[in-house]
Amino acid sequence: MGPSGGLANAIKSLLASGKHSDFVITCGDDVYNVHKAILCSQSDVFDAASRFGKESEDGRMDLAEDEPEIVKYMIQYLYEEQYEVPRAQDEPSVRVVINFVDLPANKKVQARTLVEGIPSLRRDLYDRFIKIIASDGQVLSEKVLGRVQLSGDMDRLVNRQLLRLLEQAHEDSSHPPTHLFPSDRELVVHAKVYAIADKYHIDGLKTYAASAFAGAKVDRSTSPFLYDAIDVAFSTTPDEDIGLRVWLAYDVLGQLNQFGLYPRLKEKLEQVPELATFVLGLQFGKHTS
Repeated sequence: MGPSGGLANAIKSLLASGKHSDFVITCGDDVYNVHKAILCSQSDVFDAASRFGKESEDGRMDLAEDEPEIVKYMIQYLYEEQYEVPRAQDEPSVRVVINFVDLPANKKVQARTLVEGIPSLRRDLYDRFIKIIASDGQVLSEKVLGRVQLSGDMDRLVNRQLLRLLEQAHEDSSHPPTHLFPSDRELVVHAKVYAIADKYHIDGLKTYAASAFAGAKVDRSTSPFLYDAIDVAFSTTPDEDIGLRVWLAYDVLGQLNQFGLYPRLKEKLEQVPELATFVLGLQFGKHTS
């Protein structure tokens, strides 16, 4: 557990003010006047850079290969033992999540079409989507924290109506689909933070990022960002580091159990065979988180 109260605020203020800074981190246009005692006590990479070679002589280190946004979260964590990914302000206030249980094989394609189509609707069609749900008295729904849980029975009238709405949206080529919930990209952000923590040997940040990824309030069954997070985790972390890969494999296994091997997931498993290996390992109890 890190510092609390006045001490935590004092450490945080050091980064904001740059007071007593004795080292500089740069990334793109961002400049951080940092403190060796804070950085080097948490990262042996920064410790070595501050004591040897050109970085030590210059008193600065340029993270030219890293993304400024991800470096910002890393620096924030080093001073606060947490980081915060801001939420988009213009997202719909209600999110629909359909809970599919024991779908028959002949309904899985329809079900997958439905869950993938919901977050890519135009906003006006999504509002109609919400009205359809609200007007159907047979739908058992529960609004909790802005989420509406619907029955996954594909024979229900409401689900058939929603499928027709998606077909209408698909036929309207004048409005290309966009993701209604851009905050879902936090899955990718947490994966990238995990990777940069591994790169600079910041163990606490790796643990925090993995926990943030696992706890992200994202409907993983509909988020296209899950596939981007898979690419990050399996291309930027060493094979022996399974911390984030296991969580991704759990997500994929859950989708396989609900929808079967639908085309996009099949393509990703073929592109990332290591992921397929992890999923099989979970299926047969060879991996644990």
